[in-house]
Amino acid sequence: MPVPLCIFMKKERKEKMISGEQQKKEIATIKQREILLNLSDADCERVAILCGRHNLTVSKLIENFIGDLVGGTYSNGSDEEDCANNWFERCWCGMFPEETLLKHLLDNLYDVEDFLIAVELLQQAKADMEEYKKCSEKQDKKELECIEEYIEYREEEYKDYTEEFLREYPEADMEQEIAKVRAWFEQKEILTKGKE
Repeated sequence: MPVPLCIFMKKERKEKMISGEQQKKEIATIKQREILLNLSDADCERVAILCGRHNLTVSKLIENFIGDLVGGTYSNGSDEEDCANNWFERCWCGMFPEETLLKHLLDNLYDVEDFLIAVELLQQAKADMEEYKKCSEKQDKKELECIEEYIEYREEEYKDYTEEFLREYPEADMEQEIAKVRAWFEQKEILTKGKE
């Protein structure tokens, strides 16, 4: 009989509880972050009134919700984490996530930055090969073999990241998938950097 998701998530959160030492390290990185939200004027008014009634800023509300959703640096407790996770699992974004290369990389704990570097190195190696073939009237066989071996190495590395995903989704537009990964990574970097 399969284990209900909520039980699995409670166990997972218990295992990843933040130690006192880890929390100190995380607290040291707290700084202002900028997140742009698309809200109607009416929703802005409603959230401002809700927060005002509780002597809370909208930023503090969002900080607390995120902390509970991810079991973060500051969490309001396991019940609040369960409620935040239940909300996420029930809303459109959490219930049926799109199967993307990004999801594959994150689910399999691949380092997204390493993947993007591997993609760039492979693309550069192929471009170098094309340039070498165009510019060199007489091509050095050893140098050509060396470039080909390097491309093979880079293709193997790329395959390590993508083979399983492509086996499940052979029709995937990999240029589009890589563009999504790159866009996500750029947004994460902006968020992580925060305001100086």
